[in-house]
Amino acid sequence: RAIRDVYKRQLHGDITGSEALYGGGAALVRSQILLRVTPPGTPGVLAFGSRDPQAFAPGQSTDQAQFLAGVVERLLVRWQGA
Repeated sequence: RAIRDVYKRQLHGDITGSEALYGGGAALVRSQILLRVTPPGTPGVLAFGSRDPQAFAPGQSTDQAQFLAGVVERLLVRWQGA
């Protein structure tokens, strides 16, 4: 799935990781959560991968991960403005 197709959040279990996201470690990734971060002018994805195929799965709560993505987004805005 292309990065531009990522919505606000996606959880995937029992997968093979994407080399575009995880580079040489992609074969180790068996589940993931993808979170969109959209500071002005610099959209991106915060990706967490796990070796455990059940660590992330659709239907799980994402409140804490979304909070972390919001913090990262605000830090990127501050860093860009510096």
